[in-house]
Amino acid sequence: MIERNKIHNGNALEILKTFPDESISMCVTSPPYYNLRTYHADGQIGIEKTPEEYTERLVEVFREVKRVLRNDGVFWLNLGDSYASGKGTCFNPGGNERSFHKSVKDGGNMPLDRGNKSTLKKSGLKPKDLIEIPSQVALALRSDGWWLRSRIPWLKRNSMPSSVSDRPSCAVEYVFMLTKSPQYYYDTYAVRTAPKASSLARINQTTFSEQKGGDKDYKKTVRQDMSARTTVENFAANPGRNRRDSDSFFESWQGLYEVDDEPLGLIVNPKGNKYVHFATFPSKLIEPLIKSSTSEFGYCPGCGAPYKRIIKKGEPDEAWKAECGADANGEYAGKSEKWLKQDELGKNTYTGFNARWRKTQQNASDVKRRILAGMCGSTTVGWEQTCTCKLKPNQKPVRGIVLDPFMGSGTTALVATQFGHDYIGIDLNPDYVKIAEKRVSELIRG
Repeated sequence: MIERNKIHNGNALEILKTFPDESISMCVTSPPYYNLRTYHADGQIGIEKTPEEYTERLVEVFREVKRVLRNDGVFWLNLGDSYASGKGTCFNPGGNERSFHKSVKDGGNMPLDRGNKSTLKKSGLKPKDLIEIPSQVALALRSDGWWLRSRIPWLKRNSMPSSVSDRPSCAVEYVFMLTKSPQYYYDTYAVRTAPKASSLARINQTTFSEQKGGDKDYKKTVRQDMSARTTVENFAANPGRNRRDSDSFFESWQGLYEVDDEPLGLIVNPKGNKYVHFATFPSKLIEPLIKSSTSEFGYCPGCGAPYKRIIKKGEPDEAWKAECGADANGEYAGKSEKWLKQDELGKNTYTGFNARWRKTQQNASDVKRRILAGMCGSTTVGWEQTCTCKLKPNQKPVRGIVLDPFMGSGTTALVATQFGHDYIGIDLNPDYVKIAEKRVSELIRG
């Protein structure tokens, strides 16, 4: 039996080995970055001599995460990058705090040891190369059996100042979404976003099929069917479109760093707290990750499977459909430009060409018609089991368990508690464990 709402002090790999199989609902974490800083704890991850060694250690830890994670669970991983700068040794375990910070160069990243040429050569790196740590780790995890489902850029508006003058300063990290199988729990309704005015305007453009067939200027008014279809599909359920990997995950920052009303990434400011910790995990960064990957209603008391929403669709939203290109009757009579061109081509070829082509292609206009027909108001009317357990009438859902194997100052525990879930954390540094426990206790006391 796993102990809930506990932060363990120790090595993440060894402690994870004591947890039962498939006992965790979801996992979100941000491990120590490669050659960025030391936490002055024996056995810490992040001070390996090569990126390959660092990647191998993370894969080993996350292999245990995969074992303890439920088969329908989701694993969210936040990682930042490092540079092969080499202006000093990569790490001096015998040095004091002052000598350590003196060695931190190149925009705040601890440099890879350029004095050891064999180290660089072994990793295929040149001095000042961007190492691409996040991509290396993500691909290694995929090779180890994880499904790599999404990569979200995190744009840090108030990132660390940098003294570099021959490249842009680093202000982006990545959040990877990984799963154990192609089927998993993801609550899209918990994190949907409202449609933007520019998207509605783009959907309502004139199509080629609405022009005269011989109009030589049709390219000036034709809408690209593929991009239009992708946009229209995002309006298939109320209250808005499916969240994108480029969306700001909380509304107060919408409007910053935007091009044509489209956010460039997940815009969340790094945020400190009154306790000392080098790398505080912003709560706003992980709120949508936990919301989308946990059941708001709860979990089966028998097997721990999440409950899922029962969605009821109402009457067609005619105003909404009209905004997205429907005619006065709520229908769409347009034809795909691609199909019209293919019909013209088919007239000059042999019989049966079009019939075989149509069987292998998707008509963008037909897709739009189906989507418009499904544009109805929708509400959550209840919750249902995703398992076959036969529960007694008095058995109520239990809380989910959110794991963070590199807990740090405890932000994951705070957010999990705020959303009605339990947590389990691990950290190598006993001082950080005390900080995390104190922050959670303060939240509970209010």
